[in-house]
Amino acid sequence: MGHMQPSAPSAVNICPVNIPEHFSEREAVCYNALRSETDSVKEHPMAFDTAHALLIGIGSYAHAPRFNVPVTAADAIAVAGVLRDPRYCGYPPEQVTLLSGAAATREGVLAALDALAARVGEGDTVLVFYAGHGEYGDDGYYLTTHDTRLEGRKVAAGTGLRLSLIHI
Repeated sequence: MGHMQPSAPSAVNICPVNIPEHFSEREAVCYNALRSETDSVKEHPMAFDTAHALLIGIGSYAHAPRFNVPVTAADAIAVAGVLRDPRYCGYPPEQVTLLSGAAATREGVLAALDALAARVGEGDTVLVFYAGHGEYGDDGYYLTTHDTRLEGRKVAAGTGLRLSLIHI
């Protein structure tokens, strides 16, 4: 198969790099985007001063360990790194909030959403990234948090983030 290169042109100028042979085309595009640096990016790092992000990776569950998926926290950490990196996105580091592990509780996420809403202005760009499970409760669909409790196979009311109550 040889080294794969993205078949479609990208909106970002990406220098080709050697892609591991076992990568799918999608993985090759992501690998290329994350591992390559162009001369223009090196010379002109980006600053995206009006950008704000809240990244949530629920890798572990205090009351439902069978839901543990550590890669979700790793995904949120990786996205935070790309957003903060001036070679790629240039978000000001203080405007990128990362919640994972025990910090990604229901109260922690709600407080971070409130803080995000308080600091953004009209015309700002906001990215909210969530990696974790979703599950039904008796009163609707929930995004789970580190401290979500289950009653049977359903989220106990008030222990996750009920989607109908989140207004972004």
